Amino acid sequence: MAKPRPTRVLAILATPFALLADTVRLDNGDRLTGTVTQIHEGVLTLETEYAGTLSIPQSRVAGIATDGPVEVAAGTGAAPAPGPATLEGDALAAVRSLWLPGAPQPGAVVEAPAPEKSPWSFSAALDARYTDGNSRGAVAGLNAEANYVRPELWTLKLFTGAEYNKADGSVSEHKVFAGADTDYFLTEKSSLYAREMLLTDRANDIRLRSTFGAGGGYYLYKNPAGNLLEMLRLRAGLGHRYETHRAAQSGSASAMTVDLGLRLHKALAENIAWTTEITHAPAINDFNDYLFTHDSRCGVDLVKKWRLTYELGVQHAYNSRPAAGNVYLDTTCYARIRKSW
Repeated sequence: MAKPRPTRVLAILATPFALLADTVRLDNGDRLTGTVTQIHEGVLTLETEYAGTLSIPQSRVAGIATDGPVEVAAGTGAAPAPGPATLEGDALAAVRSLWLPGAPQPGAVVEAPAPEKSPWSFSAALDARYTDGNSRGAVAGLNAEANYVRPELWTLKLFTGAEYNKADGSVSEHKVFAGADTDYFLTEKSSLYAREMLLTDRANDIRLRSTFGAGGGYYLYKNPAGNLLEMLRLRAGLGHRYETHRAAQSGSASAMTVDLGLRLHKALAENIAWTTEITHAPAINDFNDYLFTHDSRCGVDLVKKWRLTYELGVQHAYNSRPAAGNVYLDTTCYARIRKSW
C-alpha cells in the first residue's frame, strides 16, 4: 500500500480553513490553504497555520484563489491590479509579482528613511576685537556655543568664552564668561524663559558678576531655520544681579532687577544673516542702577558646506554704577570667524 503524499496530508489538515483562506492548487491536484503573501522571482510564498511558511515554485502552481485583496503585476512594466484574484493558466503564468496591499512590491528598491536630524548644533569662534572704554586697544577672543532647538517645544543655549589683551608686553585675561539661556514654549509664539550668566572682568575690576533673569517671552516672528531659529523676540521678567569688585573698598552689590530683552535674528539673503541682542536690567528699588548690553552683528557664510561664517559686529556694555575709577561704557568692534557643526 502506497504511503500518502505529505502534500495531500497537509491539504486534508487544511480543509476546515479553506473557506477563510487563500487556496493554492498544485499541478498534481493537491490544494493548500493559507495566506498567499507574495510571488517573486518564480516562487510563491504561502503562510500557513499548520506548516509555517511554504515556498512553492510558481511552475508547480496550477491555480490561485485569494480570499482577500492582493496587488498583482503581470508582464514587464505592467501596472498592479488590486483586488481578490483568481489566477490560473496563462493568467497565472503572466504574473511577475504578487504582494499584499500596503507591503512593498517584491524586488522594489525601498529607500531607508533619512536619519532624524539632531536638535543639537555646536560652534566655536575666534575674534579679533578693538575695545574702547575701561580697556583700550586690540583684544583677542575665543568663544563656544551649544544650541538645542526644537521650535515647537524648547530651545537651550549654552555658551562660554574668554577675551585677552596685551599690557606691559604680556598677555593677560581680560574677561571670562559662561552662561545658559532657555525658552520653553507654551504656545507657538509665547514662552517661559530663564537665563544666567557668570562673568569676571579685570578691565572693569569685576571679581565676579552673576546676572539671572526669568519671565515670559513673546515671538513677534519665529521661523525654524535648520538648527537655528529666525526670530523677533521680546522678553520681560524679574531677575537678580550680584557683583563684587576687586578693590576692597568697593565691596559688593546685590539687587533684585527687572529683566527686559530683545533678540532679532533674520536671514537677509541665502548666505547673509543679521543678529541683534539687547538686554536691560534696572534694579527694582532704583531704576537709575542698571546694566545695559547690546550686540549687533552681520554674518556671511564663507564656505557653506564647511559651515564657516565670517561675522562683523559691535558691542556696548553700559554699567550705571561701575567700580571706583572706571568709566560707564565699554564699546567693542569685532571681526569673528565661526565654525559650526
